Amino acid sequence: VSKMHIAGVEAFVINGVKKGFNFQPGDASTLKRHTWNAFRTGGRSYLVDLPVYKEVETDGSYKLAYADAFFCIAREQMIYTSVPDVNRLQFLPEPVTKEQFVNSVQCFGALHGYLLTPISHREYQISSKQRSLTLSFDAPPGLQLGARTYADKDAKDQRSSIKTSREGRKFTVHVKFPADGVYKLEITATELIRERGSSGEVVGCSVKSVAEYSVNVGEKQPRSMATN
Repeated sequence: VSKMHIAGVEAFVINGVKKGFNFQPGDASTLKRHTWNAFRTGGRSYLVDLPVYKEVETDGSYKLAYADAFFCIAREQMIYTSVPDVNRLQFLPEPVTKEQFVNSVQCFGALHGYLLTPISHREYQISSKQRSLTLSFDAPPGLQLGARTYADKDAKDQRSSIKTSREGRKFTVHVKFPADGVYKLEITATELIRERGSSGEVVGCSVKSVAEYSVNVGEKQPRSMATN
């Protein structure tokens, strides 16, 4: 920060809380104190953080990695991971409350790395009286989103029907659940790996978990959950 001041760039420290490795959606006691930075140039503020985050594979394994995506990360994405003690330092038109932050969708490091932003569903808990659910995300070109469901309490059948569609940057995931009950809904991102050179031939792909929801399907709806 001091070196940036010498260079004539306004920089400052931001204190707040973040969702650590052991964070549980809805449980504020699992948040961790955290410090990150911001700098202002050209009349615009930029957020900078260099955290170690959990990069989750679709087989449930994970590795710890530095998140390069958190350098000049978009404020609309940062708010899913960390929230400052001072609301104005969110740099959002409408600041997010602490309660909204704690109850927001569980995001993994790859979501930020792929520059994804939830559009339709921003809370971890989703309630749907119907057995179908449609979620939308802002996603860059070349990225394919998908989903997997895992039965939780009363849902015995896990074989949900998944369909996806894209219109510009808006990527939509359609999920049809097989029965009433509580499900874990995992959103995945597939990136094609192309060979270097003029041909650009696809030589493989990388599939990572980017977000997770808890979905209650059916007529029995807890009062605390918003209906889809």
